[in-house]
Amino acid sequence: MPRAIPVPVRQVIIKRHQKGQDLGRIALELGLSHHTVRGIWRRFRDRGEAGLRTDYDHCGHVISPHHLRMYRRACWLKRRHPNWGGDRIREILQQRWPEESIPSARSLQRSFHRAGLAPRPS
Repeated sequence: MPRAIPVPVRQVIIKRHQKGQDLGRIALELGLSHHTVRGIWRRFRDRGEAGLRTDYDHCGHVISPHHLRMYRRACWLKRRHPNWGGDRIREILQQRWPEESIPSARSLQRSFHRAGLAPRPS
């Protein structure tokens, strides 16, 4: 994902367009894509000054409390059995909690990496 356009640059885009400069020309002069400049203008037009701020607080995947419990359980097992992989730990979780939804082995591997228990899965 490309880096976010800094707020001061966004403000320059808005000021130039409010003075009558074409969005295409602004994009060319600032070295940005027309799509990006047009999107920044739209956000400002629709939301005002709030539209110039980034929406980082809306980024990322929200983990349900249920899956969070499962990830904690899996990490607990991984700490006690560092040689066990995601598949093995997933099988144990399924045996212990057969009625509950268990994350995939790949998701468990990612959680092990985030917890510092394993290298990043390839």
